[in-house]
Amino acid sequence: MRILGIAVSRSTNFGIFSGKEAADFVTTKFINPIKLEFEKVYYPYLLINKKRYAGLYWTKPEKYDKMDAKGIEVGPMQELVDML
Repeated sequence: MRILGIAVSRSTNFGIFSGKEAADFVTTKFINPIKLEFEKVYYPYLLINKKRYAGLYWTKPEKYDKMDAKGIEVGPMQELVDML
């Protein structure tokens, strides 16, 4: 199972820490061998509607992994990243 952490603070580090902490806590409530693991944080995050969003995809606090967009047309990715 996976958990999606969405950072609401200015700090991506906080979002990643909260996601990992939540996954560890919820795992203690499951019976073995079920383990919930942290997957990613989107920050900043633009939600247009269901299945239409864009944001920077973070799996580690040092640097974002990629720009992720679903269900919307985007131009050159670097242009969009610079706007966020």
